[in-house]
Amino acid sequence: MAPESYENLKNALEKTTEYGGQPLTVSITNWDYSLNSLSYWAADKKTDKEPDVILVFDAASFKRIDSKTDETLIYKDFIENLKIVQLSVQSKIVLILSKEKEENLELLNELIKLNIQNFFFAKDKFYIQEVFGWLFTNKSLKDNEQYLITGSGDKKTKVFRQIEKQTEIKEIEKIIEKKVIETRTEFIETKKIIGYSRKIFCVPQNTDFACESAYITSKALPELRVGLINLYAQSYIDVALNLAYEGEPITGLPQIMSIIETEKIPSEEDWKNARPKKKMPKNLYIISDEYGKEKRYTEDKLEKLISHAHNFFDVLFVLTPMIDSSIEFITTVKMSHVVFAAINTSIPAIRDANRLLKSVPNEKLWYVSWAHNKATDLSIKLLKQSILNEQYAGVVSYFPEREKSINTGDISYVETAYKKHYREYSKILKRFRLLFPKGKSNISYLLKTKKRRQKHEFDKESGN
Repeated sequence: MAPESYENLKNALEKTTEYGGQPLTVSITNWDYSLNSLSYWAADKKTDKEPDVILVFDAASFKRIDSKTDETLIYKDFIENLKIVQLSVQSKIVLILSKEKEENLELLNELIKLNIQNFFFAKDKFYIQEVFGWLFTNKSLKDNEQYLITGSGDKKTKVFRQIEKQTEIKEIEKIIEKKVIETRTEFIETKKIIGYSRKIFCVPQNTDFACESAYITSKALPELRVGLINLYAQSYIDVALNLAYEGEPITGLPQIMSIIETEKIPSEEDWKNARPKKKMPKNLYIISDEYGKEKRYTEDKLEKLISHAHNFFDVLFVLTPMIDSSIEFITTVKMSHVVFAAINTSIPAIRDANRLLKSVPNEKLWYVSWAHNKATDLSIKLLKQSILNEQYAGVVSYFPEREKSINTGDISYVETAYKKHYREYSKILKRFRLLFPKGKSNISYLLKTKKRRQKHEFDKESGN
């Protein structure tokens, strides 16, 4: 597992024929840059043949946020993925961490507790011979004793010379865990607003919610790359974004999948070429196929698509069918951090969603009251009482212009949504640390609309 920029390393490893004066053959069975993909492979591997070594290069900040509690989870995702790999395979795991991680004692102690002893530290530039040195080195617990910490945070350098009983080792683990908890508490107290970490949002079936979420996020946060991948063949994404009226077919998804099928990683230029040519925010990438195209991709290919996209985009929305047997739905739910059930607040819609989404883990599933019309829909209170869990993300109001825009094609409603629904989407996505800047609001939009209407009526009366 290595960053995309290390592609040359793969070639160098495979071309090596000897090391230390001995003949050597290197065969790389899989090359990826997502630790999530590695853990999925380890947990669901369909073959008994395992590699001799799993080589993992550091490419993460190890800082995540719990979407429910806003608690800082230092390197939790990294450790959890490694734990899955460690428990699932017998292969030797070799970690190459960035040089500054040598001071991150909490991280190193977590690795030691997982009995992952073969971790090394590298500068930005290193030689191929160094890589082979790491691969052929077998470190023990004793080699890493200098990284152990006590409850006070000091390094403990002689502890393993005195340890022989399992009870003593367990006591050290308790000390280490205590220190991790202390570190988290101190971090939250000194910095309460933590930055956003990359997330995958799954949106089953609701085309408008997916398009508006992606568009508004890209406009509100132009410094982030926002992706919207459409895996729902019956989606009218081309109409919702006013792409159908441009007269040019949408073929971005097949382009990206053809690259993935050749076992290559899509480059930045590939993602750009896959976007529709219609003028959109520069940081927004719509990856879709033509309406009604039912091309089926395997679970493995879909996992690679989402994994590559997650690595490239800062924010990723994936539109899927709401069919619990659909491979697109199953795969996306498995790889997503959040699943949005953006549904109408009506008895039939709630009943269908609860039936079709019962396989989604509770911690991932968030309900949104979609196109809520106070005059005809159930109350938000009743929605909260009717959903599978207690995770209600927010509301997006009904607005007649949405249907009008879609049917006439005069303007893409997402442009109106940015003005009309900015605050509503801001409240929803804020739960997941996507913090929109203040400025847009429903009230300001309605006031401007009212002024334009009054001016129009005055012009009519005056004959202008």
